[in-house]
Amino acid sequence: MLDKKLRRCTIMKQIIFYLFIVVNFFTANLSYSQRTHEFRINLSLYRNSGVSFYDFHEEENIRHNFEWDQIFKAQLIELGWRYPVSPYLHIGFHFSKSIHAEMELLQAESAVYNSNQGSAPQLATLFSGLTTFESNFREIGMDFKLNHLLRSKKFKIYITLGPGLQAIKNAGNNQIEFETESEDLKNDLLQTYSGKEVLFTLSYGLGLTYPIGKGLNLNIIEVMGKYTPDHQSSDFFVFSNSLVIKSGISYKLLRNQ
Repeated sequence: MLDKKLRRCTIMKQIIFYLFIVVNFFTANLSYSQRTHEFRINLSLYRNSGVSFYDFHEEENIRHNFEWDQIFKAQLIELGWRYPVSPYLHIGFHFSKSIHAEMELLQAESAVYNSNQGSAPQLATLFSGLTTFESNFREIGMDFKLNHLLRSKKFKIYITLGPGLQAIKNAGNNQIEFETESEDLKNDLLQTYSGKEVLFTLSYGLGLTYPIGKGLNLNIIEVMGKYTPDHQSSDFFVFSNSLVIKSGISYKLLRNQ
């Protein structure tokens, strides 16, 4: 546990250092005569797919070691704020909350190791069918928006980067049909995947907006990927990839200096 905390602190220090360099690069020797507060609201589709691993010691000499494909899907509502520190860089924050979210565990096979019968594993199906957990998803993070990739009177393309914290909690679940009589295995599995995780993430993406007029903008689409540096400590998102697609509107308050 201590090693995980130290590793996370090291990652955070490195990220803050590089962000400091980026901010200074874009704000040095620049004058910006017009600054705007931008408020936005987006609806998002979030999808995470990957492989999840799980180990269970049924008895002292019997160990189950299995993996399955895992899919997490959510519909989110996002509230955000940004402020420009230069014509090229806007910095802000966002908060996302799930309208509906669920985690699906697909059919998997297990390698069962019995130390009394040698080291060769025996394959056995752990459960059949699809198991779905109802979930609750929340995320808070920073936004670094890089402008002027393509700018015209009609459309604007931009890049977004930023760190964040996401909390996922699995609640109710469908019945799991195991091909085993081990109640301890069932209970341990349900306890593991009915828990809560808070993970640090890094986001990167590309967006397209259309200025409607009078400070109102249509956020046509924003496509983002998410990476979890400390995914090895996660029960939910081990070896996974996340994709977020957003669409919504934003409003800018203009203030002349």
